[in-house]
Amino acid sequence: MKTLRVHWFRACSAKREWVAEKWPVIFAGVWLAMAAICPGSVFGQTEKPDTKPKEEKKAAAKDPFAAPKQAEAQKREDRDIVIMVEFLELDLKKARMLIREHVSNGNQDQNTLYEEVEKLIAAGQATPLETMWMRTRSGQRARVDSVEEIIYAKEFDPPRLPNKVELDSVGEIERLQGRPALPAAFETREAGSILEVDPVAAGDGSGWIDLNLSPELVHFRGMRPAIADGYRSGEEETTVLPDFHTMKLWTQTTLRSGNYHLLGLLKPDGKREHRVMVFVRADLAD
Repeated sequence: MKTLRVHWFRACSAKREWVAEKWPVIFAGVWLAMAAICPGSVFGQTEKPDTKPKEEKKAAAKDPFAAPKQAEAQKREDRDIVIMVEFLELDLKKARMLIREHVSNGNQDQNTLYEEVEKLIAAGQATPLETMWMRTRSGQRARVDSVEEIIYAKEFDPPRLPNKVELDSVGEIERLQGRPALPAAFETREAGSILEVDPVAAGDGSGWIDLNLSPELVHFRGMRPAIADGYRSGEEETTVLPDFHTMKLWTQTTLRSGNYHLLGLLKPDGKREHRVMVFVRADLAD
């Protein structure tokens, strides 16, 4: 019994010595384990409370694209833009010569070309057909028009033969009464001048403006016969449709504020030896 007590005492002494020797290592291991599990409590850091108003939280939750929209808004300058589009008619040979001299080199600034056309107008050798002017906000799609609405039939029920034939006293046809083609559906088209534009001014203050625009001139020539039938004796019923001539551009371009830019060359109605130059000018408004 005495021997057992001696061995037990020696074992306890050895354990105490081992703990006394190894306690810094044991403490460091426990401390690192707690730091990995609860870093805030070990280092004295606590999570900051969310102080954002409820309105901001709701807005962020409703619009997940708010950040991209703000980044896009920073790319453009938030100012008004004044846009003018002109249709100028002149001789085809003169138009070809001016384009070769002032546009064929890819020059973005075509003010000199516009000045040459202005001289032709003053000399009676060119004619302004239409001028469209509008003011809008950068990044805002806008439209200006001056039109007449033309309503016309686009679908017809076919004509029908008569159900009955009337004969005269000698047995010849006296009257042949049938039903002509009747309108079944109608459509409306605008005739006049129309300008749709979506301008964006560069946000770096360089004065460059991106334009997405579609100027259009529609001329209503009148009604023309489309279908002729003779189901009424001695009388001809004629189905008519409207006749339009359209000059239209749809394009995207970049120009500097205050400069003219030639958008295209169009053919006017009934004038093979003439062409219409379409100019645009955009200015950043104060």
